[in-house]
Amino acid sequence: MVIPSYNQGRFLEAAIRSVLLQDYPREKVECIVIDGGSTDESKNVMVHYAGWLTHSVSEPDRGQAHAINKGFQHATGDLRSYLNSDDLHAPGCFMAVARAARRQPDVGVFHGERILLGGDDEVLGWTSQPQFDPAVSGYTVASETAFWRASLAEVGGGFDESLRFAMDLDFFGRLHSSGVKFRKLDRFLGYFRCHADAKSATLQDVCAEESQRLWQGHFKRDAPARESLPKGSGIRLILGGLRSPVRVLLPYVKTRILRMLRR
Repeated sequence: MVIPSYNQGRFLEAAIRSVLLQDYPREKVECIVIDGGSTDESKNVMVHYAGWLTHSVSEPDRGQAHAINKGFQHATGDLRSYLNSDDLHAPGCFMAVARAARRQPDVGVFHGERILLGGDDEVLGWTSQPQFDPAVSGYTVASETAFWRASLAEVGGGFDESLRFAMDLDFFGRLHSSGVKFRKLDRFLGYFRCHADAKSATLQDVCAEESQRLWQGHFKRDAPARESLPKGSGIRLILGGLRSPVRVLLPYVKTRILRMLRR
């Protein structure tokens, strides 16, 4: 598990803890933090957790993709993933993915659903998508829910360091184009945090340009409009919330009620 980070110190500890506190044998988890020379409290967080980290470093780098590539140079595990420092892994996701990987040795990439969080950990919503299939839908694999076999490193190569935003789409696109089998688990595997300083908020133009260019390059077609949801998305969304009432549905209702009261 590689955590790339830069000046996200207020979220970094939670990201690390979401890895270290999984219900999975601790000695089999490699948590690697690659910081780009942050000037906030990130270094203090890394020092505090140094005894539990497989590797950590804080030094200038060439961006997120470079940090991820640096991190995987220190990885030896059979399954790999990366987690942005403002996101989280859901409890139980490591065990769920490991079991799926043992049951389905022909599958190279496992992914799942994401829960949407605000800057103060409030639940803003959740996703419920079908299995990744660029022929029918215009979304990519949510990186905080994705795990892949280390043996695919030669197939997919590293992350493209010229990309500022869509390096995950490019990586999974290369795997998909190479015939790697994807499998979606119908459970929440990660939390995606929505806040004003997130790259998804500050680099929207870069996101749109890179995503469209890469979608055309890998899948030979324009990316479908995000508003064009796959058939049955509404039903899947409702069922997804009902499957996790304590973790998702009730906290979401609480967030909505509190926001209404503030108005």
